[in-house]
Amino acid sequence: MKTIKRPIIWAILIFLIALALFSYRYYNKPHKDVKSLKASFETTAHSLFRSFEEDEATANKKYLDKIISIKGKVKDIFFNDDGSVNVILETGSDISGVSCYLVESERDKLKNYKTGDEMKIKGICTGFLVDVVIVKSIIAKDL
Repeated sequence: MKTIKRPIIWAILIFLIALALFSYRYYNKPHKDVKSLKASFETTAHSLFRSFEEDEATANKKYLDKIISIKGKVKDIFFNDDGSVNVILETGSDISGVSCYLVESERDKLKNYKTGDEMKIKGICTGFLVDVVIVKSIIAKDL
């Protein structure tokens, strides 16, 4: 009985060490640098929103966790108390839009934009709630 327990204990111990190493590496993996990476897709805010509205599952397969470049008109700009900035792009819907959470370094660039202006934003799509959500966004230079 003693000879059976020892290999099982070693196997469990090796498994736990491997799990701890995997968890540590996964937790500390580097984040995507949106500025230096090329967008997987280029689209308009209206087209992106319609994709999610018509078939969310298909749109998730196509856009989720991908860097996308979105062109659209500014519907609203929110400067939050925590220093973050959220730009909403128009989609043709009264209650929904494409919600782009900009990185802090982009905050000063928003002084040049107001409601109704055309804007191109590049960021990572995290899915659809009421709005299509884009995080780690930057303002793209070319329209």
